[in-house]
Amino acid sequence: MEKKESPVISICPDSRVDEILKKYRGAKHLFRTYGFDTLVDAVVRSDGEVTATLREILADRNIDCKGFISLLEEQIAAHQVSAQETLASRSYNQKDLQFLALLPCPVKIPFHGAFSAFLQNEWGGAPPFHYLVESNANNQLAYYQHINGFRTIDDMPDIVISPGLNGYYHRYFIEHFKKKNYFSDVLDSSGSPYDHLDLRDPDGHYSVMGANIEVLVIDNERMGDLPVPERWSDLIRPEYRDSISIRGQDGFICETVLLTLFKEIGISGVRDFARSVGADVHPAQMVKNAGSLKAHAPPISIMPLFFANIAKNTKNVTIIWPKDGAIVSPVTMIVKKNRREELESLVSYLAGEKTGAIFSGVSLPSMVSEVPPCVPRDSVFDWVGWDYLTTHDIGYEIDMITREFTNIYFAKTGRRQ
Repeated sequence: MEKKESPVISICPDSRVDEILKKYRGAKHLFRTYGFDTLVDAVVRSDGEVTATLREILADRNIDCKGFISLLEEQIAAHQVSAQETLASRSYNQKDLQFLALLPCPVKIPFHGAFSAFLQNEWGGAPPFHYLVESNANNQLAYYQHINGFRTIDDMPDIVISPGLNGYYHRYFIEHFKKKNYFSDVLDSSGSPYDHLDLRDPDGHYSVMGANIEVLVIDNERMGDLPVPERWSDLIRPEYRDSISIRGQDGFICETVLLTLFKEIGISGVRDFARSVGADVHPAQMVKNAGSLKAHAPPISIMPLFFANIAKNTKNVTIIWPKDGAIVSPVTMIVKKNRREELESLVSYLAGEKTGAIFSGVSLPSMVSEVPPCVPRDSVFDWVGWDYLTTHDIGYEIDMITREFTNIYFAKTGRRQ
């Protein structure tokens, strides 16, 4: 059974800032990130009564309130997870878990709340299975290295949700598990809500629930005389040197962006792209930098649409949807065929309209046919495709591409790999 739930996070635009800072461990970091050090220090020292609301302080700096609250909830939730409830504390042992969800940051908070309500309604809060729901950002390097350590199908949970072209798409797992017909696609096969995006596994093994899509965000003030890029391949041109931010942290660089570019422009193009990148940061930092003339940051950012939609509410920021499409990073659910019937209630919920609506609500296109599109139905997407994934050793390719990228990028920035 799952352990005791963390306290419910309840924040609205009219919440008082001092109450947020006192109640939620982890809130101070985000406020400081956005430059509210004086306010945080005043609350910590109890220098008089701080009565300002979240809406008031954010309006003064033209910061989108809805987006800030989403980031704040994510930060608070990360601090609420006790050491006993993480994959890292288990040394990434999952044999006792029936359900493991490693979710993109925007999905984690709304999913956790809805999932808790589902468990309460279905089993009175005490489901007949063990589960763990975490942010993928906490595990994107360490966890996926353990997939190559699976020796039998029992080494992994009965149901796994994970984002990106991670170890579940690498040749070892494909050859030893996927091709042995252990898994079944549990999504409705009636079709995609989008004209130009169909993520269904042609082999019927994986269930791709949705897409975390990457777009370009332009800081108009810092662009200067730079031309606005129209396609992903434009980013390797010499004039864009050091002009791009990409998602990255602790040595991790977004593998889906690198692989998509490699497929289209080859390894020499990836090397040129490394020369164009001037920063690797979390998208929340990109949002903070957007429209801020004080920030020493590249004028062009590659970021998930969820964060781009936050940034666009900042003055002088524009979202660019490349002509060749938003880059697709799949969010994949893997369900063991022999466990599907026993876990049918859970499977139906995860594959259903309510979960799909959560994805769509945070700008991740859902593949559930009943869920209305969250971007125009005829939008163009840049998806590497199943043909490429099944005919290439993408684990090897991602390692090679990342090594080539970091050799140039880290040497340029003076950092060690």
